[in-house]
Amino acid sequence: MSGHTDDQSGSGDAIATWTPPTYNTERPPKLLESKDLLEDVNFPGNFARSAKWFTETYQENHGIG
Repeated sequence: MSGHTDDQSGSGDAIATWTPPTYNTERPPKLLESKDLLEDVNFPGNFARSAKWFTETYQENHGIG
């Protein structure tokens, strides 16, 4: 956890304060990989199948699972 601890009460109990990470929003992130889906008029009904296919393909290509 980033941030600092602070004893504001004087009791000796430290209070942890979380500070979110700083992101550079001046440029887009670098992508390791990008995929495009084929046009499919039935896509809204096929999301689960497409997600399963992508997961299986990704695992096969990266020796996972």
